[in-house]
Amino acid sequence: YEEIRKAEITHRYFKVAKLAAAYAFIDRSMYVKMSHLENAIAMAEQSGESFAEILNRDMAHVKLANYLSLIGREMTHAELLENLPFYKGTEPQKRDMVSMAIAHGYKNNIVITREMIDGIEFLSGKSVPETDLNKITLSAGKDITTGFATHVVPFNRLHHLVAISGYHWVNHALRDAYRDEAHVVPGFNIIVLDVEKSVSIDMAKYLLKDYKYLLHTTKRHTESEHRFRVILPISHTLALEGKDFKEFMGNIFDWLPFEVDRATGQRARKWLTNKGQYWYNDGELIDSLQFVPKTKKADEYKAVLANQSDWSNLERWFINNTADGNRNHNLMRYAFALLDMGQDIASIQNNVLALNRKLESPLTETEVLSTVIATATRKFHTKGDA
Repeated sequence: YEEIRKAEITHRYFKVAKLAAAYAFIDRSMYVKMSHLENAIAMAEQSGESFAEILNRDMAHVKLANYLSLIGREMTHAELLENLPFYKGTEPQKRDMVSMAIAHGYKNNIVITREMIDGIEFLSGKSVPETDLNKITLSAGKDITTGFATHVVPFNRLHHLVAISGYHWVNHALRDAYRDEAHVVPGFNIIVLDVEKSVSIDMAKYLLKDYKYLLHTTKRHTESEHRFRVILPISHTLALEGKDFKEFMGNIFDWLPFEVDRATGQRARKWLTNKGQYWYNDGELIDSLQFVPKTKKADEYKAVLANQSDWSNLERWFINNTADGNRNHNLMRYAFALLDMGQDIASIQNNVLALNRKLESPLTETEVLSTVIATATRKFHTKGDA
């Protein structure tokens, strides 16, 4: 369309001259006045902007993504074909359009889900706002079921609730101040992880150092057995029904580098506050869209996990977060994690070399031994001397 655009701009002066003459004729004026010319210029500029909009109309996949986000219900392919004049072509072309709509939505805060029921595919879309860290939604009260008040608070002030004693809270708003699944208002922007003895606080901090979080000790925490919670804000505020929320949390649990309590994936799950220690970390927000059930991103990630089913959470974490530019660094972090778990140098060396072999582009064994294992050995002896 570039040639058409150039032609419109090049001949705009002629359009102005004709418009100015037309205005003079309408005014029954013998001469073209400055007011006629100014109005003609304004009209020509407006016309040019409208012409540019015509040339830059949304592509079909963009219109499809926007339509699904606005319609507010599940749609079949037959309904899309009937309702949308641009949804046409062969079956492969329509599949490509849907795939492109999903990709567009992912980059533009629209979640498009796909679900097969009795051999029929249903598509639905939702606009999801980005999380405002000054507007974290939660409900809290002193009773385990009744008297919950919903609050919207800044993330950096959550310690005023979780690090005191005597309160119960959930990460959703509640209707009628009552805590059960039926009274949950869909919409959350933080997730809560309950960790019991599977990893030390220092190691959890180390593994999650790239992410923003609030970590605090729980009532049964001791120096020998670490029990704590990690509260992480997510990138987008999601409104999920109970079943989808449980699956969403299951995807999060599978992604984590350490084990957490998997019985905490309910929307109405309550958390007891505790007057203990707490720590904030500044980092990026978890990309929540990749964990939303029935989306392409979640399905792709599940496929990756299926191929890694024999690996531990820690192995998956480092392999899936390792690229050519950070192989040495991540293998070092993996060695330190194993060291923190109490493994001896021989075990650490075997496990690090095994992980390196699983990488798409592994380092040479000589490089791993001379850098990663050498550093881990020094740290091991330093730790032993301490």
